[in-house]
Amino acid sequence: EEEKNTINNRLGRILNDSTTNIYVADAETLRCLQVNQGAVDSLGYSREEFEQVSLLDIFSDFNKDSFQQLLLPMHNGNWRPVVHKGTNKRKDGSEFPVEASIQLSTEDDPQIIVVNVQDITDRVKWEEKLIYQANYDQLTGLYNRHYIQSYMNLAFHRAERYRKKVALLYLDIDHFKDVNDSLGHDTGDLVLKECASRISTLLRDSDTAARTGGDEFTVFIENLEESQHAGMVAGRIVKLLQKPFHFKGHEIYATVSVGVSIFPDDGFTSDEIMQCADMAMYQAKKDGRNMYRYFSMEMRHISEQQVQISSHLRYAIGKNELSLVYQPKIDANNNRIVGAEALLRWKNCELGDIPPDVFIPLAENLGIIQEFGDWVLEKACKEAKMWEEISNRKLTVSVNVSPQQFRTESILKSVDLAIAKSGFSFEQLELEITETLLLQDSDIPLSILNKLHERGIILALDDFGTGYSSLNYLRRFPLQVLKIDRSFIKDLDYEDSHKVLVDTIIAMAHSLKLEVVAEGVETKNQLDYLRARDVDIIQGYYYSPPIPADKFRSLLTI
Repeated sequence: EEEKNTINNRLGRILNDSTTNIYVADAETLRCLQVNQGAVDSLGYSREEFEQVSLLDIFSDFNKDSFQQLLLPMHNGNWRPVVHKGTNKRKDGSEFPVEASIQLSTEDDPQIIVVNVQDITDRVKWEEKLIYQANYDQLTGLYNRHYIQSYMNLAFHRAERYRKKVALLYLDIDHFKDVNDSLGHDTGDLVLKECASRISTLLRDSDTAARTGGDEFTVFIENLEESQHAGMVAGRIVKLLQKPFHFKGHEIYATVSVGVSIFPDDGFTSDEIMQCADMAMYQAKKDGRNMYRYFSMEMRHISEQQVQISSHLRYAIGKNELSLVYQPKIDANNNRIVGAEALLRWKNCELGDIPPDVFIPLAENLGIIQEFGDWVLEKACKEAKMWEEISNRKLTVSVNVSPQQFRTESILKSVDLAIAKSGFSFEQLELEITETLLLQDSDIPLSILNKLHERGIILALDDFGTGYSSLNYLRRFPLQVLKIDRSFIKDLDYEDSHKVLVDTIIAMAHSLKLEVVAEGVETKNQLDYLRARDVDIIQGYYYSPPIPADKFRSLLTI
């Protein structure tokens, strides 16, 4: 008997000192009969006060009937304890989450309930944190891609039930990479947060916004009566984001391109609607950015076509499907050939001839433009060296270069390798760059251009006048040649305004000691007009279309 008492006393001490809350209560009245020290510390009642406390005072999410219902399986012979997640209320009225194990003891008279309660506040906070991280974007506080995709499926079911439309707006910030590259990722993050804030101000409570990628956002609009309403929202977003951002003393412009797709008009699943909005967004970028576009079936056809072309494009070099054609460049003073522009062509065995304005942007998007550029450089330098040997004349060859090739200094190695393999001269190689490259805030392109210039390579600005033409970068960059875009030349016979522009460009270029090349010359009148204004080089169908290398060699021997 003494040993039994010792064991019971020891057990009592263990239970009293337990870190969990233990309540022993009358099974009928639910009044507390005994509690451990953990319960006293946790709820704030004294042991004497606990004698007047019911389990219903502690478990605020129960009434007497619901609590007895919880005990019913045990009254019916199921001896396993019931586990319940709920809340406990302290003496001061504050509540906290708990997990309780409730056991009915029928051997005692009266019957008692033993409740073992664990405070799960930390666990609940951790679970809430995990749920937040799983569904929210940490930077902007908007929902994330994971949440919006699951939300879309539920919204589609509601739309079907009530015969409503749903719109998805897919937003991508224009030239956001330039912000990160020039001002740093911290400033880029501030721009993203401000974009999220501005977007949110335009939405109804029933609309949902999410950040779904680095500089990508989506807006989900439910209960649409007419599809046009989505365009109105998209237009307001475009207009609001046109306003400059002011951070750290910088005035930043970050416009947005928006694609709009409609459920069920454009698709029936979240993946289909996302793809349609994505295609529409890229169409907005292609059309000039800072605008919105609705999805159309024509976009799907073009997208499918591009996927097919892309699958073949990756293997174009390995299958020997690429070739170069050359358009002669003529000295305006004496009609002699002084060089040629190398133009890339691709003929696929299944798809046939694919235009450069189709496959070159795809090569840039696929990240293989560097490989294509290297191939063009080596091929052009090799063939130009052969012309030189046949004609015994110093001719230049012009090669178009993508802005992507200037992201690193690898283009310097490519040029050096092409010259070394061919034996061609740096001074006879001309690289044609676009205004897009010169507009980049990064100093990397300028550094690379200076190093190319130091090698003796001729640097030409292509398609001048079609973009953000600026006298400032004509002075800043080591350019030697300016090419007037063909769009200005073709209307010289009809448009006086174009004549004024061409005259201005020629005079400006010559004042900066730049050689002037006129592209797209097709008529005698155009040629005479340009000669009268001392244009240096003529290029166009008036003299010759782009021709294969062997035909160009034949011209040199005439």
